[in-house]
Amino acid sequence: MTDPSHAPPRLARVPLQADDQAHALLIVQEDGRAIEPAGGLRQVLGFVPDGAGGWVGAAQAGDGRWGYLDGQGAWRVPATLDDARSFSADGVARFCDQGRWGFLDLSGRVTIAPFFSAARPMRGGVAAVQTAPDTWRILRHGGDFASDGAFEDLGAFAACGLARARSHGAFGYVDRTGHWAIAPQLQRARDFAEQPVAVASIDGHTYGLLDAEGAWVLPPRYPRIDAFNDDGLAFFAEADEWQDGHGYLDTQGRVALRGGAYLSPQMACGRVADHSEEDGSVRYLAAPGPATADASAAIAALSPPWSYGTDFRRAGCMAVVRRASAALQVEASERGMGLVAPGPARGAWGLLHADGRFVPAPGDVLEPLTGADGWLAPLQPGTALVPFHTTDGQLAWIDGEGTSVWRAHYDGQQAALLDADGRPLWHSAPREACWPPRPFFHAPLVDHLQSLASADQIGVLAHTLAATAEQRLHALAAGQPPASATEEADRQATTVSRCVLRATLSEAHQAAYAFLVPERERLLREGRRVLAQRLGQRHGTPDQHPDHAAPADCGAGEDLLAWAVPPSQALPGDDAERPEGATALWLSLHARRSEASPTEEGEAWWELWLMAAPDRNALRAAQAARAATLRPVPATAREAEAAPQAARPAPQPLPPPLSLPREETAAPRVPVFHVVLPPLTPTVNAAGASSTATATSARKPPEQNAPRSPAAPRPQTSQSRKPQHQPPDLALMVHFVLSVVALACHVSVALTAWNEAGPLAGLGTLVLMGFAELYWAWRFVFHTPESLVLAAAALLVVLYLFAWFPLYRRMGQSFSAHGAAA
Repeated sequence: MTDPSHAPPRLARVPLQADDQAHALLIVQEDGRAIEPAGGLRQVLGFVPDGAGGWVGAAQAGDGRWGYLDGQGAWRVPATLDDARSFSADGVARFCDQGRWGFLDLSGRVTIAPFFSAARPMRGGVAAVQTAPDTWRILRHGGDFASDGAFEDLGAFAACGLARARSHGAFGYVDRTGHWAIAPQLQRARDFAEQPVAVASIDGHTYGLLDAEGAWVLPPRYPRIDAFNDDGLAFFAEADEWQDGHGYLDTQGRVALRGGAYLSPQMACGRVADHSEEDGSVRYLAAPGPATADASAAIAALSPPWSYGTDFRRAGCMAVVRRASAALQVEASERGMGLVAPGPARGAWGLLHADGRFVPAPGDVLEPLTGADGWLAPLQPGTALVPFHTTDGQLAWIDGEGTSVWRAHYDGQQAALLDADGRPLWHSAPREACWPPRPFFHAPLVDHLQSLASADQIGVLAHTLAATAEQRLHALAAGQPPASATEEADRQATTVSRCVLRATLSEAHQAAYAFLVPERERLLREGRRVLAQRLGQRHGTPDQHPDHAAPADCGAGEDLLAWAVPPSQALPGDDAERPEGATALWLSLHARRSEASPTEEGEAWWELWLMAAPDRNALRAAQAARAATLRPVPATAREAEAAPQAARPAPQPLPPPLSLPREETAAPRVPVFHVVLPPLTPTVNAAGASSTATATSARKPPEQNAPRSPAAPRPQTSQSRKPQHQPPDLALMVHFVLSVVALACHVSVALTAWNEAGPLAGLGTLVLMGFAELYWAWRFVFHTPESLVLAAAALLVVLYLFAWFPLYRRMGQSFSAHGAAA
C-alpha cells in the first residue's frame, strides 16, 4: 500500500442563504483548486489513503444518497447507496444498499455482497453481522462464518481480539472464533477499544473496569463511565455528580483528572473544558502525560477563565475561545447590513492551542460562524480551519496561526470562494438572496427590530401611533367605550404601543453563552439611543418625566424617554379643562426585560416599546366630556328609585295658607267613608298598582265641594315592592324526596288494604292518604313561607308511616284470621 505524498484535501462548507438552509460543500486541493461534484454534496466523512497514492472517503450527495469519492471529487462508487461508512484499518468499509449491508475495499470493489440486516466495522479480519432478528454471527473477510455460534447482540471487535456479546440477556466477551473469553454474567458492557480494558457493570447501576482476562481492574463503583478515548482516558461521574463533580480515569482505574459538575465529556489532545457553574466561564484542564511533564508554564496559560470556549478539536489541536476581559466597540458594516450592535474589540475571539498559546483572530474578524440555531458551525473532517464572520459582512476561514486562508464573498446573487490573495477558487450558480448567515453574538441592530424594516421608519410608526391614540381619546370623549370602572382602564383604552426591538436568549444559550447577557443589555441601550436620535430629529429634546396618562407598566426613570406631540384637533371642553399651551399627546420609548442570568431557567428577553398616550389633562378633559354626554344607567331598583330624586330640584318652601271667607268655612263636611283594607298578599298588576287598592278607589264616591289647597300634594298610594316569597331550592328538593317516599308508603299500605279488605278499602286508603299529602305539598310550595317547619313536619309524617306500617299489616292479618275463624 502506497501512502500519498501530499496532504489530504480540505473541505469548505460555504453557506448560500442567510437561514443556512442551502450550502455548497467544496473539496479544496492543496494547489488551491476547489471542486464541487455534480449534484452537490451534503457531507464527507473524511478521506483516507486509497493505497494507490490518492484519497478516498464516504460521502453523501445532494439528493441524500451515499457513495465513495476520491480526492479529485470523482465518484469511485456512485451515490446510489442507502448508507456508507468510513474505511477501517483493514481497508474495508461497510455499506447499505436496498436495506442490506455488505463490504467493499478501497478500490470500490464489493468484497462481500449486501446480504445482512446490520453490520459492525471489520477489524482483524472479522466483523459482526446480523442475519436475523436477535441473531448475530462472526463473519470473516472472505465471506464465510468463523463459527456456528450465534448471539443476541455482538459488538465490534477490538485490537485485543474481543467483542462484546449477549446471550440469554447477559453480556460477556467472545474472541474471533466465537468462544467465550469472559462468560456472560454482566448486565451492562461496553466494547474494548485500543486499550486492554472495558467498562462493565454487574448490576446495571455501578460500573467498573474489566481487563481482557475477565479480572476487575476497578471494581464497580461509579454510576457512569464512558468509553476510553484516544488519549487513553475514560470520563466518569461521581455518585453525587453535582456536588463531587466529574473526572477522567486511566486504564488502571486511577483518577487522572478531576473537574466540576460541568466538566466536558469530550477530550482531545489531552485537553478538556471545565465550565463554571456560577458565571458560565471556561477553564481548560490538561491530562497528565509525557506531553505535559515539561510544559508547566505553557499549561498554566490554560488556567485563566475564558468567557466562552469550545472543546478542543483533534484537527489542529485547538479550541475557539473568547476573552473574558475584552473591551467592546462598535463596528460598522460596509455591505449595508444595518447598524451593528456593540461588537468585540480586536483580539476578543481567537484560537487556544494545546500548549496554552492564544492566537487572536485578525482585526477584521467579528465572531465565529454559527448555524441557524445559534451554535458554532462544526469543523469539517480533516480541516483545521475555523470559519468566522468579518466586519464587512463576509466570511473568512482562519488557521491556527490566525491567518485568513479562504474568504467567501457575497453580492446578493452569487457566492465566491477566494484564496488568501483574493484569487477566485470557485463561485456558485446565480440565485436569489445569496447572503451569508447573520451574526449571532453581535448581530446587527436591524436584525432585532420589530415592526420596522430600518431605524429610519420609527418616525412613520410614531406618527401612526399618535394618530391612533388621538382617535381613541376622541372616542372616549364621545362615550365610546362607556365609562370604565377604573382610571387605569381609561388609560389602557387611550394608549397605543408597539414593540420596536426584541432580543432573546434561550435557556441553553444562556448556559453556554453567559457573556451574552450583558451583551444583550448593551444592544438594548444601543437600540434605545439610535431610535431616540431618530425621534429627536422630529420632535426635539426628550423628557424623562412626562406628564402622560400612561399605564402603570410603561416604564420609568432612565429607561423612559418621551416627546410632546401637539393634537390635530381640540377635545370637547379642551380650553376649559387644560391650561394654555399644554400638550395633548406624548410619544415615549421604554424598555422591558426578563430576569436573565446564567442560572435562570427559561428564555431571557429584552424589549424596547414605542408608546403614544395622552397627557393627564387631556384624559381628564375627555372623561369630563364623556360624563356630560352619557347618563349612567341604573343597575338596581334602588338606584332607579333614587335617580329621579337626584335629578329633582331642591325642595321649595310651602306657600302661606290661604285666608278663606267665613261663609266658605261653613260648608258641609266631607263625608267619611269606611275604607276596606287589602289582604296581606295583594296581587300587583303590570302597572305596579294594587288591584285591591284600585277596587277600593272605584267604590269611593267623588268629593262634593271639598276645598283643596293649591299646595296640598296629591295623595299617592304606597305600594310594596317586596317580591313574593319563594321557598329555598334545597327545601323544595328535600320536600320532593320526602313526598316520593311518603307516596311509596301510601301505595304499600293501600295494596295491603286491597289484599286484605278488597279494592274499595285499598282505593279509599290511597285517595285519603294521597289527598292529605298533596294538600300539604300545595301549601308548602305556593302559600306557606315556613318551609323548614313544614319540611320537618313532612319528615315526621314519613317516620310515622314507617313506624305504623308493620302494625297496619298485623291488623290486616288479624282481621283476615278473625274472618276466617268466624
